[in-house]
Amino acid sequence: MTMNLIAAVRGLVREKTHIKTRSGVYKDLIEYLDFLAETFGNHDPQISDLTVENIERFKNVMSENAYAGATIRRRLGSLKQLGSWLYEQGLIPKPLKIAIPLKGRHLPKGMTMEQEAEVRRLGFELLMGGEKGLKEKEAAKKKAMGCLVIFLLETGLRIDEAANVMRVQIKDGMLVSVRGKGGSIRDVNITHVCAGALAKYLASRRDNDPRIFKGVDSTLFRWVKEVGNMLGMLKPNGKCFLHPHKFRHTFAHGMLRKTNNNLRHVMTALGHKNIETTAGYTEPSNDVVADAMNIQEFASWSG
Repeated sequence: MTMNLIAAVRGLVREKTHIKTRSGVYKDLIEYLDFLAETFGNHDPQISDLTVENIERFKNVMSENAYAGATIRRRLGSLKQLGSWLYEQGLIPKPLKIAIPLKGRHLPKGMTMEQEAEVRRLGFELLMGGEKGLKEKEAAKKKAMGCLVIFLLETGLRIDEAANVMRVQIKDGMLVSVRGKGGSIRDVNITHVCAGALAKYLASRRDNDPRIFKGVDSTLFRWVKEVGNMLGMLKPNGKCFLHPHKFRHTFAHGMLRKTNNNLRHVMTALGHKNIETTAGYTEPSNDVVADAMNIQEFASWSG
């Protein structure tokens, strides 16, 4: 079987990529083809043009043009994925050894206590359905949005986990057998606040859908963004900075405060397999360190 590089790109995207990442992977690989055309005048690249040397040069060009580190890593990852697929197809003798720059350490960031309070307030307002003049479908969506944000704050579930929880999994104050990353299964405690919100929301439902939240994870993601926009949680560029995983980070930070930094408890609640992942939540930001130092300094002067 022979094919040129653009056909290989299409083959990979069609056969191997997830529907959510398909467009991004395709665009990343087209960027490499554009690089070959601009650098070498090669408008019909072959599989033999996918070399470690050319990819290293592509990486250097991106660095020289001040591309974000995340963009460079993502594009190199897409090229590595293409190389693996070509190897599986027997079109290259061995997988490509592509050096992907290490990602800088990113400490998880939750909401501030003020932001969390605002999200909770709006969540309960939406759940109670006080807004007048809404059509039945829109009113049902608002209640679902309100319950969702309370649910995420109280359980720390990932958005895909929340999207797949069924009503029958609510038993004796627990969400039983929640399926997480890598197929791992855990039970999740339901707080009194969460139980009350779920009872209120599910009592308002007039359908037999077995899921707690009717929608795939992308639908729930949009609901979270909508809540953030309603609260004006925006970046300087006008885009909403509230996202589902920020709820998980907020939950983790709250648990650390309540358990006096008991990593084992937090690790179990979050469903982490590696305690080092959980440990990342305990490292304070510069703002927290500065506040602690100021408190210590005040205590020294006033003592």
